[in-house]
Amino acid sequence: MKPYLTRILETAQTPDLIAAGATGELKAIKWFDDLHVGPKYLVAVYRKAESKEGFIVTAYVTSDLEKTCKRGVVWRKS
Repeated sequence: MKPYLTRILETAQTPDLIAAGATGELKAIKWFDDLHVGPKYLVAVYRKAESKEGFIVTAYVTSDLEKTCKRGVVWRKS
């Protein structure tokens, strides 16, 4: 995922939606048309810290938005 570092940060800063994770983490999700594996969602999994900023735990690409959001959508871009 190193080649996608800029896109991972973009996803965390300006997601299309945020989904809840299994153990308190949040998933920032953003659609990209031009990833090397084709059009997919990029998911940046992060945890909120005590301060305003959190930290990214991991990131991955997926086409299965339903599975990624199975614990519910916390926020959606309007």
